[in-house]
Amino acid sequence: MGLRLAPQSKGIRAVGWAMPLLVLVGVVFSVLLAVAPLYAGGLGVAIAGTYVFVRHFEQAVLGILLTRSVLDMYSAQQIPALFAIGVDGLVFLYLGRQWILRRQVHTDPFWWCLFGWVMLLAANGLGGTPDMAVEAAREWTRFFSLTMVYLLVMQLRDRIAPARLATFLLLATAVPLALALLQSL
Repeated sequence: MGLRLAPQSKGIRAVGWAMPLLVLVGVVFSVLLAVAPLYAGGLGVAIAGTYVFVRHFEQAVLGILLTRSVLDMYSAQQIPALFAIGVDGLVFLYLGRQWILRRQVHTDPFWWCLFGWVMLLAANGLGGTPDMAVEAAREWTRFFSLTMVYLLVMQLRDRIAPARLATFLLLATAVPLALALLQSL
């Protein structure tokens, strides 16, 4: 009489590969919570944002576009730069997912021209002096982020009608314009 194990359910097998990752995230979160609670909160927001980005792609991209326009008033705290780096990370996550699943990534000739120009800037192909390195890195990050946001919007090409997207973005400018008006007063 042999010992037979009950077959695992599909849910356990699907989560099984993620267990080490979940344990690692739990340990990192615990250490961050003890050392710097603000960073732990940031990690929680990043994990939740990544989940929403993967599960609800269209709404996440629209949210990213809306949020980015509101963050400009926090430039002194470098929040727009941190947000741009986070968006770039999400784009790389999306591109990796598309590559693994062998799905198409929509581009157009303008995006390739813009991407080539930004990469030329990174290689210092357009000149500059060593004294301008910090400012140049900041500008390059901004240009690269804009290139990646354009790529994200290109992925909505077959999902959301361009007129609907333009209407949403036009209506979304009401919030930053109202905040700018309040700042000027």
